[in-house]
Amino acid sequence: MAGHLRPAFNLSKMQTTLKPYQQTALLPVEQLPAVPDVKPEQVAYIAKCRANAIRLHEPAQQVIQVLSALMACNAYFATPDKQAAKEFTEIFAESYPNLAAEEIRAALRLNAAGKFGEESAKNRVFYNNLFNVSIMCAILNEYQEWRKSVVAALVIAEDEERRESERLKQKAAWIESLAVEKAAFLRGEYGELNSWQDVPVYWFEWAEQAGKIEWEKGEKRKRYDASLIEAENELKAQNENTRLSGRMNEILKGQQLTNSIESRARVIRQKRVVWEKIVRK
Repeated sequence: MAGHLRPAFNLSKMQTTLKPYQQTALLPVEQLPAVPDVKPEQVAYIAKCRANAIRLHEPAQQVIQVLSALMACNAYFATPDKQAAKEFTEIFAESYPNLAAEEIRAALRLNAAGKFGEESAKNRVFYNNLFNVSIMCAILNEYQEWRKSVVAALVIAEDEERRESERLKQKAAWIESLAVEKAAFLRGEYGELNSWQDVPVYWFEWAEQAGKIEWEKGEKRKRYDASLIEAENELKAQNENTRLSGRMNEILKGQQLTNSIESRARVIRQKRVVWEKIVRK
């Protein structure tokens, strides 16, 4: 009888009541991070387990999962008695909330393979094939430490994926909003604009594409020349205001904007054309 205590629970029946769950990582397999000294399949396994952490389940399911996991470890120890199983189940849920129950066996395998140090592994042995709560917790502590680098890499990769996903959602929303705005613009709905400065610069491109702008001979050049003068005056006024305020660093910065006068002139011309030829027509 020693080392083979009779189970206090009918684990075979309880195991059949275990609800299925989606063992999927937050990241596609091809986007899982590479972690030094950890095999890709181990990274994928931990990513899957994080999605099934014990804390994500109701207490009743926690009991079933932990007891089922212990039963799958009969290569390392005999099925625990009722008191030991109950004590360990509570400890596992409280002290290892981010682990999945199935990681109990993974921790045992790594420990047996000497992944946590061969010398110290001698102190983590189930003598006489009997389950021991303290020994199991010592192994899980080592496993949790080994697991840290993988979890850190996964968290960083997941955060980057979430940010990219959010960026794409925002871009899609912006494109959709722009399409609605373009349709309204082409219908002649311009909203409340007080001056040419309120005109979105991209309206010029929409207007040209729709053939809404008619040019007189030489008008394009004339308008651009006028816009160039206006852009230069804007910069001079900005520099003068800055000089009067005594902010010399900003004056120097303003002088460096000379090369952008032509760009500003194009914007002024486009906005004025839409304002005068379309919005105020």
